Amino acid sequence: MIHRQDPLTPRPVLVSAIAEARPDLLSQVTGFLRKRAFRDTRVTLGTTEHDHVTRLTFALASQGEAARLVRELRRVLYVLEVLDHSQGAVVARDLLLVKVSAGPTERAAIAQVCEVFRARIVNVAPGSVIVEATGNDEKLDGLLSVLVPYGIEEMTRTGPAVLGRSDEAVGKDLAESSWRARLMQATPPH
Repeated sequence: MIHRQDPLTPRPVLVSAIAEARPDLLSQVTGFLRKRAFRDTRVTLGTTEHDHVTRLTFALASQGEAARLVRELRRVLYVLEVLDHSQGAVVARDLLLVKVSAGPTERAAIAQVCEVFRARIVNVAPGSVIVEATGNDEKLDGLLSVLVPYGIEEMTRTGPAVLGRSDEAVGKDLAESSWRARLMQATPPH
């Protein structure tokens, strides 16, 4: 099934974390979520303006789950900052890439669909096109529902990337020296 969200399901609650960029970060995070029984949680990891820091975004089903995640994440040593986005205004987007069956006669119709959804065709092959779109779940689900009749050959979809709308920047004081000092204070001696 392509559609991930029932129209009656509330929008996910978003939580961001700024963490130390580590080679094992993804496995650490997935283990953390599994051990603490966070089910149906989508996670997106991305680079930031600081080479030594990674931004994680979690999409959770309820405010209660988000509050529990925020409490748990604040105890994790490599997590530098946590922000619950449920109360603030944010810009949140998922990315969708979908390969659609399309011969020369279908391409114009797919291009019109892309225009309506503010998506774009990023690749054309003899029998298919790849469509790129960003937006919330509703927009991407709507685009997919219109493209299904043409034939979906492949697709991938990220979880959300989110930034707060205010002038306040999360992790703005994360100069490498300050986060290293924090980690040194929190790390018990051997």
